[in-house]
Amino acid sequence: MTAGVPLAQALPLLGGGAGAQGPQGAAGAQGPQGPQGPQGSTGPQGIVGAQGSTGPQGVVGAQGPQGAAGAQGPQGAQGAQGTANTAESVLTISSGVVNIDCSLADFYTLAMSNNVTSITFTNLPAAGHAQTIMIQITQNASAAKTLVFPASFKWPGGTTGVISSTLSAIDLVAASTFDQGTTWQVNMSNAYA
Repeated sequence: MTAGVPLAQALPLLGGGAGAQGPQGAAGAQGPQGPQGPQGSTGPQGIVGAQGSTGPQGVVGAQGPQGAAGAQGPQGAQGAQGTANTAESVLTISSGVVNIDCSLADFYTLAMSNNVTSITFTNLPAAGHAQTIMIQITQNASAAKTLVFPASFKWPGGTTGVISSTLSAIDLVAASTFDQGTTWQVNMSNAYA
């Protein structure tokens, strides 16, 4: 052996062959991943742009033609004309009978020139119509006369009216019929001064 030469280097010099290289050791395990850093803050939002101006309004379209007017409905029937309430008819006494023509008027006058034993009616209202008559009775100026009312006259409370016996007294009789003269509802006021 040569002095001062290491053994590993001296071996070749001694004529020995180089030894085989040993196998590479296994790689060490990967170390754990470090934690993720915090997320940065969100940047400020940009300003909103200005709104554009509104466009002009379109023109209004032309109005369509007006439709034709509908046909006029039929005219209602005219109501019946009432009898005149201003006409006045003078009643007369013939053999004790007074006849009242209901078609002549609604107002009648009767001067008691004689006793009246009966009152009759002609031209009574048609079915479905009513009538009210007023009779002004003036008592005789020299001798009181009597008047018998017909049985068709119905009086308040059932008490038949009696004309005034005072000379020249004025009585007023109001009579209404709703059944063509079969019955009359009657009121009488005596002795108008």
